[in-house]
Amino acid sequence: MKNEDKLLPNPDSEIVLRPPKKRLILLIITAFIFVAGGIWMLVDNEPMGWLVAGFFGLCLITFVVQCLPNSTYIRLSREGFETKTLYKTVKLKWEETRDFAPIYVGRNHLVGFNFTDEYKGTAKLRGVNKNFYGYESCTPIMYEMKAHDLASLMLKLKVESMNSWR
Repeated sequence: MKNEDKLLPNPDSEIVLRPPKKRLILLIITAFIFVAGGIWMLVDNEPMGWLVAGFFGLCLITFVVQCLPNSTYIRLSREGFETKTLYKTVKLKWEETRDFAPIYVGRNHLVGFNFTDEYKGTAKLRGVNKNFYGYESCTPIMYEMKAHDLASLMLKLKVESMNSWR
């Protein structure tokens, strides 16, 4: 395969995808409205306002942090992929993963995948996930690309990477 035919033509090339900004802004506005509603409930002496304002206040903080630079993304490279969510990073090599496919987790359309036998991490959780979703793990959030397109891209990068090992 010629270098210009590859998805990542240079050894240092990478593809970085982030959460869609429009979706995050919509979630921030929604959480803010519920926080305001919770405060309104407190003004009316309704104790449930603490629960509403507290829960959606935490949601609001989470969505705002996801908007900050380098807090949340997926980075695809020749070696594998790295997900970062709220500054927590998980790195996986292509040879540790297999079977990429779009899945639904609740209303979220994510990319599910399985691990190879060589991967030793999170054995108990993998079994639980496999029973519920059909896959041992998944990408943590939705990104700027549809799940089926991202799954296809990840599979192509894995195959391309494996071919370069030979």
